[in-house]
Amino acid sequence: MWIIGPEEQNKYLTELRGFVATGNKAFLCNRLYKSVIGSPPTAQAIAFYYGIMKDKEIYAKIEDLLKLDTIGAPTQVKVKDKRFVGLNTTRYLDTIRLLKENFNNLNDYNITEIGVGFGGLAHCIKTMWNVKNYHLIDFTEAINFASDNLKQLGHTSQRGAIYNSDLAIAEYSITEHTEDSLSVNSNKLSSVRIVTGN
Repeated sequence: MWIIGPEEQNKYLTELRGFVATGNKAFLCNRLYKSVIGSPPTAQAIAFYYGIMKDKEIYAKIEDLLKLDTIGAPTQVKVKDKRFVGLNTTRYLDTIRLLKENFNNLNDYNITEIGVGFGGLAHCIKTMWNVKNYHLIDFTEAINFASDNLKQLGHTSQRGAIYNSDLAIAEYSITEHTEDSLSVNSNKLSSVRIVTGN
């Protein structure tokens, strides 16, 4: 659900297409982009990372998870174990922690992510668990961008229809909704477990 009007939606989509086509860094400073995407504050990012350090299973995979920071030039913060970690990466790591806390593991799950960003959450989930299928829902340009980044990180992808999902994740894309409003507005998602972001 967009929280901005149709004219601004069109401007955002035009900017997104321009960013994907040219890699224009000015897009990252765009007010419309900042209204949809945002990094956690430094103190929160550090707290997210400390939470991961306490989870031995997740921390054991930290090197593979942090490959995410090789995409682009993310703003980074120095954390307790002397690493520099991308602010957004810490948010994805915290989401992994929350998923593990609530679902234990996602092995053999069919997952649908609504609002794919650059593929960061997909990378983290696919690194942590052996998911059966991982579907991306977004603008075509965003899906292509995320797919290219995931390939750089060693993940394979293929195009195809989404027949079923065990879990739908909508981090920062439909967080204005409650589960009731999602059920009313989307019969196809009403039978799927839905996790929304902060």
